[in-house]
Amino acid sequence: MERRILGAMAEGAFDDLPGAGKPIPDLDGAYDPAWWAKKWVRRERLIGLVRELRDEERRTRRRVGLGSEGAEERLAEIRAEIDRLNELLPRGDRL
Repeated sequence: MERRILGAMAEGAFDDLPGAGKPIPDLDGAYDPAWWAKKWVRRERLIGLVRELRDEERRTRRRVGLGSEGAEERLAEIRAEIDRLNELLPRGDRL
């Protein structure tokens, strides 16, 4: 197994991995035994906000329709906020 890993490294199989060449986040900070819980709570709150915005987007579409200028502006604002929140989430959790 080690030979296969070393061979893959020599071929550059690991060169383009996400985060390659970047420092590990929060490595210098003080150890917090509840780090995983805090990250989980933050992620779940963001997911909840995105879901609320998606619901608002659906309600706005139903209530006003797509032809109205005010509705289009509000929908664009909602989509921009969803995109902003999704950028804060890990890729696998984006909605």
